[in-house]
Amino acid sequence: MKKIFLLSVGFLVVPVLAFAQVVDINGQTGASQSIVGDGINIGVSSTGDITTVAWTGILQPSGGGTGADMTPYTPGSVLFWDGNKISEGAAGLNYDYTTSSLTVAGNLILGNALIFPSSVDLMVPSATGPNQDSGDITWEIGHGLGTGDGGRLAVMAGNGGEEGNGGNIFLQTGAPGMNGNAGDFIISLPSGTGDGHEGRFVIRNDNSGIGMTFDFSLLSNNRVYSFPDGTGTLPLREASQTFSGTNTFSNAVNNFISDTNSTVHIGDDGFPGCIVMGDDDSSGVTYVTANNGVLSASTTPPANCN
Repeated sequence: MKKIFLLSVGFLVVPVLAFAQVVDINGQTGASQSIVGDGINIGVSSTGDITTVAWTGILQPSGGGTGADMTPYTPGSVLFWDGNKISEGAAGLNYDYTTSSLTVAGNLILGNALIFPSSVDLMVPSATGPNQDSGDITWEIGHGLGTGDGGRLAVMAGNGGEEGNGGNIFLQTGAPGMNGNAGDFIISLPSGTGDGHEGRFVIRNDNSGIGMTFDFSLLSNNRVYSFPDGTGTLPLREASQTFSGTNTFSNAVNNFISDTNSTVHIGDDGFPGCIVMGDDDSSGVTYVTANNGVLSASTTPPANCN
């Protein structure tokens, strides 16, 4: 009897644990590598086997940031570079986006023209407290150096359209309060130096270039000139010219004094002259006329006296 033997072959499979291994970080191949922040804006934190890289802080200007926390900045505040970071103008430099108003507390320096697209007002707010003066508007033009002239202040109204009139320039002084004086319109003209003349007030026809000049160099004190309550033309003449038309000169005291030989013309050939003088007794007037070298006086006005 034959015996059959069975051979049993078994295989033992032992699992091998696989450990994760960092091959490289950002091209580095060291066996031990770390992730660190920059100490400014990049932070690294780990919890268990989780490592987190996060942004923190404020991006500095060198990295393209503002260098400042703008959260507390005033709404509408205009931003500017102060040399280190982005700063704000706060109330002194502020844009109100609801009214499109720009507030500038300091000086506004313009390097070019200030252009208004439509009709606008240039206003200084009125005083808000008791016994308080209102603000001023001062236009000061630059001074010349050496032989250079001072700058020019030009105020020019607009030209009319095809059938329109030219624009007007209105200069209105302020109305007074109770028992106050109305504002004066003052043109201050400085004195000249060396052979230069004093500043003069000139009115000129822009088309012809012809104008008249008011020269105040002979004034030695303040003078007041009043306009009579009447219509007509009061011609302004130079000393070497004559008056024409109907002219009335009225003042409490009239003195006509000349330091050279002078001639007074009253009337002319074909235009009889007449002198009306108040009587010495302060009652009535006397009319003086002349005819062929003979003077006549009368209390009745002759035909050529009016």
